[in-house]
Amino acid sequence: MQSIKEKYVLGLSEEGFHRISYREWGSRGEKPTVICVHGVTRLAHDFDVLAEALSKDYHVVCPDIAGRGNSDWFHNHKHYNFTQYCADINALIARLDVEKVHYIGTSMGGIIGMILAGLPNGPIASLVVNDIGPEQKMSEIRRLGNYMGLAPEFGDMDEVTEYMRTTYSAFGNLSDQQWKQMGHNSARKHNDGYKMHYDPRIGKAFRSSYYFYTFTLWHYWDKIACPTLALRGELSTFLSAETAEKMTQRGPKCKVVEIKEAGHAPALQSPYEVKVIMDFISSV
Repeated sequence: MQSIKEKYVLGLSEEGFHRISYREWGSRGEKPTVICVHGVTRLAHDFDVLAEALSKDYHVVCPDIAGRGNSDWFHNHKHYNFTQYCADINALIARLDVEKVHYIGTSMGGIIGMILAGLPNGPIASLVVNDIGPEQKMSEIRRLGNYMGLAPEFGDMDEVTEYMRTTYSAFGNLSDQQWKQMGHNSARKHNDGYKMHYDPRIGKAFRSSYYFYTFTLWHYWDKIACPTLALRGELSTFLSAETAEKMTQRGPKCKVVEIKEAGHAPALQSPYEVKVIMDFISSV
């Protein structure tokens, strides 16, 4: 097993500097670097299984985006935006002192990846987007907004686990132990109970910026030149089959792989999901 280190880098916003926490498997050395970026209410731990598998051949880094996990929270919810997120990932890449990275992004993390990969002279060597594309349905965006930042306080970890099973059931067919581990990673101690491990103001930021999530990202997608893989949950209502088909015909003309028994978004913990990603990155 590769050693895992908890580190941080400083990002900069209008509020000043903030800590961006990240988990690092191994050290750079001669190994290529892989960065894994989570979804809007998730955190770096989502990639523990995938990162451990990749770390045999790669230097793997998984950040907590600002407001999530062990990273700092903003005082002003308006700073939870994609301009800030892209700047923070850029600061992380600079800290790692690498010219190129393989990038894996789930949902929000995939949007960040599409933007970075679509900009000129960028550092993205290859891109994996997990159940996200250049366009999304407003109905799905509003569905996410209905619970984001509004989770209750939980009395114990069993309640957290049950909340995870219900709210994130579309992650796929996970075992009892996987749900328990996800619950453990996703909650923090609060008073005599537990709360979700992200800033509730992210929900306010999300609901006040619906326009961005439904704004087409095709102008970024069409400029992506690096090898690209798109994963789509078989049951996903977030990344439609029609949009996925367009993604194979425009921009990087990516390959699309459907993940059975999953919706939005595949958890990337099954041996099959891990193998698909490892095979793709190793082929670049």
